[in-house]
Amino acid sequence: MESRRLPASGVSGQLGTGRPLVTQVKVQIRRVYDEPDENAIRVLVDRIRPTGLTRTRASLDECCKGVAPSTDLLKWYGHDPAKSAEFARSYRSSWDKRSSSGYATLA
Repeated sequence: MESRRLPASGVSGQLGTGRPLVTQVKVQIRRVYDEPDENAIRVLVDRIRPTGLTRTRASLDECCKGVAPSTDLLKWYGHDPAKSAEFARSYRSSWDKRSSSGYATLA
């Protein structure tokens, strides 16, 4: 499981104090088949829902097909650990192209 802290630049809201409700978001990357944490928000980032798993059964709060790696990139990668660095570089590069064209942003 991978865990990262990211700035919550897209989160807004206040509780009468003038301070943001959230200043950081802890992101954990987990398998969809893992048991959900009670207080976690679960987001599936994939183009296809896993076989035999409904959105309700997976306890998904959101499905984000648009931010998933392309089918071609996933086929090339094939979960080969030797390709993980190049996969990450290619995936980030695809986001740079999307955001510069106004197609999508991560934040």
